Amino acid sequence: MRRVSFVKMWAQVEQESDCFVVSLIFEDKKGCRYEFEDAFEADSIEAVSAEVASLAEEFNLADQDVNFNVQMENYREGTLH
Repeated sequence: MRRVSFVKMWAQVEQESDCFVVSLIFEDKKGCRYEFEDAFEADSIEAVSAEVASLAEEFNLADQDVNFNVQMENYREGTLH
């Protein structure tokens, strides 16, 4: 089975009442996009960052090819700060 190769990833992070919900978009070399709504949930923004970093490493994506869009009501809630 051939593995898909991605060149970009976008993470849309939304703060819910008890967690962060993350949707992902991956783009391949041909420009085709693969969207995964509500791909995973995390308890903190740091956990989101770690999971996205793990996915970037798995697909060999460089830092500049990973984009975040974070929507938070209270930027201190749900973080380690």
